[in-house]
Amino acid sequence: MANWDSKREVQKGKIGERIIKSYLENKGYVIYTPGTKGAHAFDFLAIKNKEKALIAESKTYPKRRFFNDTGIDIKNYEKYKIISENHNMPVFLFFIDDKLNEIYGNWLSELEKECYDGKIKYPLKKNGKTGTKIYFSLNSMRHIAFLRDDVIKEIRQFNKMTA
Repeated sequence: MANWDSKREVQKGKIGERIIKSYLENKGYVIYTPGTKGAHAFDFLAIKNKEKALIAESKTYPKRRFFNDTGIDIKNYEKYKIISENHNMPVFLFFIDDKLNEIYGNWLSELEKECYDGKIKYPLKKNGKTGTKIYFSLNSMRHIAFLRDDVIKEIRQFNKMTA
């Protein structure tokens, strides 16, 4: 079995983490990252002016193909909720989308507010081949930045190969 760091998803995720770390640093945050190898509770603890702290999580994947939404594993969502509530710390989810060539996201507390996008009620929990996911409408997202062409190319090298 391949080690954690060599997994395609992990390599792709590291690109997103690098992008968000740089973005937050440019906004004046000091970034703290997990010091251990392997899976971790969240990507970053970001602190600004020694007063404002937040948890930042980056997800390097695009919106769903036929829906105006994107999502995360329900287990991760539940983990972020528990950490946020237990430590009274907000969580911001960043999505790095190589199909829309954009970074967008929002506070978890905003994303979990009930809303409709067409006839679909969000947040939407759905079982799939890889487990249960929770989806959030792109209308609930804030635009963060557009991706540069070189970054899009770097991300796409880790997309699944199709026959």
